[in-house]
Amino acid sequence: MAEVKEGVKFTEEEMQKINEFKDVYDTITISYGRLAMDKLVLEDTEKDIKTKYNETRIEEQKFVKSLSDKYGQGNLNMETGVFIPVD
Repeated sequence: MAEVKEGVKFTEEEMQKINEFKDVYDTITISYGRLAMDKLVLEDTEKDIKTKYNETRIEEQKFVKSLSDKYGQGNLNMETGVFIPVD
């Protein structure tokens, strides 16, 4: 028959320190989970912004082409709204 060994009981201070480490690791795990969720939201927001940026560029290019077709090549004074055709 196998010999049964007697256990050693940790002191209250040792158990308190072990529980402190456990609590810190639990807090870190929860914080990391929140960070991961925030990252997902941020990535979705970034994707939405990039999509809007690309859509706006395409819309702008179409508008600039329509102006060029209508008025030809030239320069627009943004302050006065006056278009000066290029010779």
